[in-house]
Amino acid sequence: MKAEDCKGCDPETHENPFEPWEVISENGIDTLSFAANTAMDTDGDVNTYKRTELERTPVPGSLSKDTLLVAEHQVRTSAEDGATESKLEVFLIDAEVYAQRTENPELDYFFPKAEHWAMLHSQDDFIESFGVDEDRVSLEQAKKILATPEYARLRAILLSTKAL
Repeated sequence: MKAEDCKGCDPETHENPFEPWEVISENGIDTLSFAANTAMDTDGDVNTYKRTELERTPVPGSLSKDTLLVAEHQVRTSAEDGATESKLEVFLIDAEVYAQRTENPELDYFFPKAEHWAMLHSQDDFIESFGVDEDRVSLEQAKKILATPEYARLRAILLSTKAL
């Protein structure tokens, strides 16, 4: 919102200091996506989720709240027809938000600065670069991906996240 369009509000309060960006590997693989000052909604998602935590590591640095790097295998079950998808998701998440997750759809966001939330998560192309269907990742395949040099690089990027 532009200041001249603001009537009775403070446009500076929610001004976004960040820009969205992507991390593309040397092979052209869309690896990570950063969505600035957003926590997108669950968009009507009524699926249930069985989550298996594969990694949970505190992110050191200058973020405004305690943040975790999480890698998890998810089995998503459709409320409509019982069909399932299984995925590997890697993301940063606010530690308090993570502690309150259930089997319901949840948002994976963190706070780089106070009053500014963001999403930083792996992309489907990253998973598919291992020859795996991003909607049919077995737990064993997920564990193998986490043992690769490519995952180690993605992990290092996530753990180096800082708000300047």
